[in-house]
Amino acid sequence: MITNPDCPNRTFYQYSAVLLTLCALTGCDAFLVSICEFEERAACTADASPGADLASKPNTDGGQVPTMVERKFVYQASQTIDDKHQFVGIVNGKLIMLATDGSRLSWEAWNLDVNTYRGKNKFMVAGVEECPNFPGGFMFGKDDIYIVDREFYYFQHSGGQNIFKLGKDVMPMKIPGVQLTSSRQPRVFTHPSISALAVVVQSGAPSTNSTFIQLDTNQRLEYGTGKIPTAFAIGDLDSIDLLNNGQEIVIFDGGNLNSILHWNPNNLFDRGDSPLITSLSSAIGRTALGSTSSINAAFITNLNHDNLTDFVYARNGIIYVTSYLGRDKATPPNFKDWETQIPKLPGEEIKSLIAVELTNDEYPELVVETDQAVHFYLNTP
Repeated sequence: MITNPDCPNRTFYQYSAVLLTLCALTGCDAFLVSICEFEERAACTADASPGADLASKPNTDGGQVPTMVERKFVYQASQTIDDKHQFVGIVNGKLIMLATDGSRLSWEAWNLDVNTYRGKNKFMVAGVEECPNFPGGFMFGKDDIYIVDREFYYFQHSGGQNIFKLGKDVMPMKIPGVQLTSSRQPRVFTHPSISALAVVVQSGAPSTNSTFIQLDTNQRLEYGTGKIPTAFAIGDLDSIDLLNNGQEIVIFDGGNLNSILHWNPNNLFDRGDSPLITSLSSAIGRTALGSTSSINAAFITNLNHDNLTDFVYARNGIIYVTSYLGRDKATPPNFKDWETQIPKLPGEEIKSLIAVELTNDEYPELVVETDQAVHFYLNTP
């Protein structure tokens, strides 16, 4: 793509000529950017396709890693959360909600219609064939059901305070040896595409808490964090280092980074990576601006196909992104913060962040759950 400093001053007729030429050369169906996209941009930008911009920073195997290529997240739609609806998660591209009319429970599923103009209803009713039977004893508003990698889990904070895996037309399967607290805070961490969850549980000692972590269904860990966590994130944060140290489990208490655990393929975990903890703490501290408010949601993903893992986190209704640039023998772990502004949500408490692909362009959308709604932001160049 060729950029031009005069591009912001192009007229509608000049863009029309470009569009007509592209249609003639490639066929209109192949040209996917509308004229409205030109109208919204403040200035032309470089091609943000994967691998478009290469850097000279080495990683631990001596190779080259791509430069950080930022993306823009544009508000697309919201689905309200109220005293009759609970957000369950995303499965097979569908938004799944649990609803009640006061006497009975029901599932609701919606597909996001990205082609609908803004201001109109962007959700289409979808089938609920993936949804399991409701577990006996479920108490709406006190218990939770969440989706973990297309599987449904029931978190029973009332009653027996157990965790169950749910299935279609089968009895709930209890996860042994785990007892939840009566509090639903912090919100359970769930991942839409890997089998990973984290939740605060009661430990063996009276009046103390631990974090229960499950990876790959059969790998489970109970880890004492001292202070009660406020947020979790699970993912391969340092994948660029080629260290093969597995998934990272990031735990926050308030505005502080409590722990980073490496869970490697041999079912062992290690929390001794002080350089990574120090570096991520520094990156998060750069956006605090003196605030001591809590990090209450986080997610590990690759938002832009640049091979650099991105750490997304929320504080005070604002969402931030920082990218992991890697490390080698000569340099410590390093993060670079995004300059792109993600729309703020003033007056809403962010409960969870999910990055999941919904538009078949291979770039994940950002799904933000708050105490009032589930907001969808499209991932755009």
